[in-house]
Parts: sequence; structure tokens; C-alpha cells
Amino acid sequence: PYATVSEMKHYFEDDTIETHQQGITRCIETIAPEIDEDAVNILISHLTVQGGKTSDSERPLTIGTVESVQKGVFDIFDYVMLGHLHHPFSIEDDKIKYSGSLLQYS
Repeated sequence: PYATVSEMKHYFEDDTIETHQQGITRCIETIAPEIDEDAVNILISHLTVQGGKTSDSERPLTIGTVESVQKGVFDIFDYVMLGHLHHPFSIEDDKIKYSGSLLQYS
């Protein structure tokens, strides 16, 4: 459900990608030229953003590398809908939202 560092390294054929932050930044830089600034741009993803509150039932995105990304990586989007954390909440004035889980895990 989410891209690991090794998967992003392989996809981009770039061994310099060592963290989740670097990989997600590369993904967004790749799609940025296609962004229509006159439209509403929404990103849907499954990852952890710095500032998100974790609970006991969430497992880390990766082991041995950065487990979350900085929220600034999403600046080109108008709205960001995320999964991975199991309770609903917002980051940065409701621009970044976690939907939470349909089932209570923690």
C-alpha cells in the first residue's frame, strides 16, 4: 500500500535515494510538471507525515531509514488525503488529513 525506499530506488534507478523523504520528494518532483495550477490538485497516499500522531497499532513505514516525511513536500497540492495512521485528524490548517481506520485498532 506504500512505496518503500528500496522500491523507489529501483523504480527511479537511483541508488542515491536513501530515505523515505528523498523518495517521496522524487515522486512529487516527477509529477510536478503535470500539475495544473488552475485546477484543484489532490494527493492521496499512504504514509506518515511529521506531525502525525501514531498509536500502538501502526507499524513503521520502513526500518532503518526515515519513517515520515516533512509536510512541506506537499506544498504543490491543494489538499492531501493520507492513510497509515488509524485515527482521523488534520495537519496544517486542514490541508493535510488522515481519514483514520474504519475499524478501531488502538
